[in-house]
Amino acid sequence: MPKQVLFVFGGPGAGKSTQCQRLEQTLGWKHLCVGDLLRNEKASGTVQAQLIAQCIDKGILVPSGTTVDLLKKAIEKSTHTHFLIDGFPRSLQNLHAWEQQISHNVHVLGCLHFECSDDAMLSRVLARAATSGRSDDTTETCRNRIT
Repeated sequence: MPKQVLFVFGGPGAGKSTQCQRLEQTLGWKHLCVGDLLRNEKASGTVQAQLIAQCIDKGILVPSGTTVDLLKKAIEKSTHTHFLIDGFPRSLQNLHAWEQQISHNVHVLGCLHFECSDDAMLSRVLARAATSGRSDDTTETCRNRIT
């Protein structure tokens, strides 16, 4: 049986990770946060790390192939069969890369989309910035990601 995923997307601070953590505890599915995967890779010192760092710091999308490659590795490494993929896809290019690189091994069950006003998202991101240590938790980066 192929592994199964549910895509979870919405703007920064919309509550994706919070709800995925709750669903992970309730359903036993593996929560894969694309932002966390990218930040971990950014800190790893790999060849991709510098490109990822530049994209994250500017609030622009990391190339789709890079993002999907990280997801593919995380899914293959896991013993879980069901995944909540938080923060993906963020573009049509992300979805096309998914289809080309991994869709033959993983079945997409559907999508959850969290909506939140721009003002609420910005407020939540700035509140999170007080403790997150994330370079992308700034007003400018958040506004870039919202548009």
